[in-house]
Amino acid sequence: MKHFILLLAVATLAVGCGHDRHRHNRDRDHNGIPDRYERNRDSDGDGVPDRYDRRPVDPRRY
Repeated sequence: MKHFILLLAVATLAVGCGHDRHRHNRDRDHNGIPDRYERNRDSDGDGVPDRYDRRPVDPRRY
């Protein structure tokens, strides 16, 4: 019975080792903002996503 409890405790600890909290916070362009927050953003509201826009934060766009 002691071996079973010990095995259960070790298995519980080992399960947490495979979880990486920061796995989904990738930053492919290395600008400090995770990709999930800047995907398909349109900062200037002209209908063109920032990744295709020449000047995404141009205050004098019109």
